[in-house]
Amino acid sequence: MGNANCKTQTVDNVDVNNNDSVERTTTSSVLDWDIAMFEKTFDELSSRFEEIIENNQNLKSAVGCSFFAKRKTFAVTEIEEIRQIFIEMMVRIKDIVGENNELYSMVFPNDDHHSSHIGKMECVRQENNRLSLTISELESRCNALNEEIAKLDELNTNQRDKLTVLNEEIQKLNELNTTQQDKLSDVESELRYMGDKADDLDKDKFELQLKLEDATKMLSDKKSEIRASNISYKTELREMKKIVEELENKVEISEKEVVCLTEQLNNQEAFSRNTEQHLLTTQSSLSVFAGQQTTMASTVPGNYQHFQQQQFASQQVSYQFKNTVNQMNSVQQSVVVATSEIRQISQLVTTQEQLEFHSQYAIADSPFSVPADVQTTDLSALINKLLNADKNEDDICHVNFDFLINGEFLRVPLGKHMEESSFSTETVVDIEYLEKFAAPKPVGSIVHDDWVSSLQGCQDCIVSGSYDKSVRVWTVDGKNIITMSHHTEPVKAVAWIKKGDPVSYIVSGSHDQTLLIWEWNSETKKAECLCSCRGHARSVDCVAVDSTRTKFCSGSFDKMLKIWSTSTEDMERDIDETDKSRKKQKTDNRKPVVRTPLMTLEGHKEAISSVLWSDVKEVCTASWDHTLKLWDVEEGVHKQTLTGNKAFLSISFSPLSNLLASGSVDRHVRLWDPRTQDGAVVKHSLTNHSGWVTSVCWSPDSQYQLISGSYDKTLKLWDTRSPRAPLYNMSGLDDRVLSVDWSIPEVLLCGGVDNCIHAFQASSIEPLKE
Repeated sequence: MGNANCKTQTVDNVDVNNNDSVERTTTSSVLDWDIAMFEKTFDELSSRFEEIIENNQNLKSAVGCSFFAKRKTFAVTEIEEIRQIFIEMMVRIKDIVGENNELYSMVFPNDDHHSSHIGKMECVRQENNRLSLTISELESRCNALNEEIAKLDELNTNQRDKLTVLNEEIQKLNELNTTQQDKLSDVESELRYMGDKADDLDKDKFELQLKLEDATKMLSDKKSEIRASNISYKTELREMKKIVEELENKVEISEKEVVCLTEQLNNQEAFSRNTEQHLLTTQSSLSVFAGQQTTMASTVPGNYQHFQQQQFASQQVSYQFKNTVNQMNSVQQSVVVATSEIRQISQLVTTQEQLEFHSQYAIADSPFSVPADVQTTDLSALINKLLNADKNEDDICHVNFDFLINGEFLRVPLGKHMEESSFSTETVVDIEYLEKFAAPKPVGSIVHDDWVSSLQGCQDCIVSGSYDKSVRVWTVDGKNIITMSHHTEPVKAVAWIKKGDPVSYIVSGSHDQTLLIWEWNSETKKAECLCSCRGHARSVDCVAVDSTRTKFCSGSFDKMLKIWSTSTEDMERDIDETDKSRKKQKTDNRKPVVRTPLMTLEGHKEAISSVLWSDVKEVCTASWDHTLKLWDVEEGVHKQTLTGNKAFLSISFSPLSNLLASGSVDRHVRLWDPRTQDGAVVKHSLTNHSGWVTSVCWSPDSQYQLISGSYDKTLKLWDTRSPRAPLYNMSGLDDRVLSVDWSIPEVLLCGGVDNCIHAFQASSIEPLKE
């Protein structure tokens, strides 16, 4: 067959042109498949042609006579069907052999357009591929655009919702605008009314200016009177100071009288006890004499007369004893009255001095209009401007002032302060101004060998107790005068009993469960331990001396409060019988006399951390059991309990304000008024420490100021009129503060774990309200 020859020829040509056996085998396989497909397709078409032609004679004759060359008329449906079958056949044949040039030339030997057709097909295929890529890119872009459109639709929905809300807001604003227009009309009418009022105020202003000129003239006259009265104030001050000195002398004399009377009282008590014992002996003798009347008849009258004499002498002793007791009580009362008078006169002298010092700061008592955001610096500048208005340039001076509103310092802008105090900014308020308290200045440190547990100043000296078991006396300049050592454990508390010239007395308490009374002579520069007070079962942590200097109290870890006598006149030396002949025995070899307490008071459940005398008959104690207790030491009973939230570490009482200050482990300083009747025992809470408040102390000459020391390594100066923050922070200490003291008005003291006493110079002028 022709197809077989074609196949063989193609295979031979391939063998000649290509020596690669693998490629020859592949080409032959493809060609065989294409011819097979062509033959199969041709056979199928031939069979269909034969079927069609056999059924149609006209078509059969036409096929035999060159169907395409000679077209005759046939039925339309038949011709169309033949044409479609032929076209389909040709298309299928060309699809089969179109990509094989040899096979195509064999099937269609007369088709000259095949090569161009193949090129066109290749171009069409490349164009088709390019269009496919373009279509893919367009589809991806369409997908992205669809996503963007979806987002825009969602955003459009949100915008529509917002637009709806804005429309509602616009509607509300329109309604509000209508209301505001109504109010505006009302305001315009009020402005017209205020304009009329302004005209009236201008008239009043002119009248007030005239009155102000008159007031200025009166003020200048008053200043002249004040300057003239200053001379009389100075004279009165000198007289008052003389009175104070006389009263101090009387008090000193009264203290000596109390000591003498106490000694006489002790002697009278001893004599009274001896007399009573003698009377009892005499009574027993009389009973024996009564049983022996016959034998002792002549002796009884004499003994009975002797008994009457003894009874009369006993009555006289009792009468003298009562008189002595009454005298001592009256002397004590006179001492208390004299002390109170001295305090009142001292306050009066201080007030007169302040009036003399601050009279130059007086201004006219007239209202001022100031902005709501004004601060203390602005108000201070205003006061200085008013004070210096009539002065020459050489006389102008600037003073820093503080300002009080309803007894509280102004520490924020005026408007904010009034808002916090529930005042309207249009309210007229009274603002008091005073000279600002100067910041304390550090003056030095006094180094110890161990922790400084306690300290107290008196006049020009400081006594300190340390964990090195010693008691030391220093000058305020830091010079060590004397060191006293007798305790066997760390010293926890010290206090001055009396600061004299040259002899002074000091009491100290220690971990060794004892209190020692020391005598120090500043002339001989020697000290002696006179007395050892024993009675506590645990460490003695605090001690305080009363105002009469005749008693002191102590608190201990054994939960007990004990009252002791400070008397030293009746102390007998514990000298051995073998040493009695030595009249010039050295003082250092003498043993201190052992003393027991006058009274022991029990009531606390935990250790007592601090004690003080609120007056001659009342003692206050602070304890770790979260309570403060007041005791009547004359009756020996507990009076009142003040309860806190945490353990108390320190207390201090101010006789000027009658307030009790406490420091505790909750980091707060609280001010208590035990005598209040309204139930508000805590008057203020001063909060700024970040550690335990270990010690507090009131100012000796100010009812508003106190200091506190803490484990946060700071000493703070407070004014009760500024409870929100301290006046000043003395920071920079190296370690925890254990004790503070303000007994010397010009010096603030603190000591602690850094083994030092730190001293700060305080202002000597107490601010005065104008």
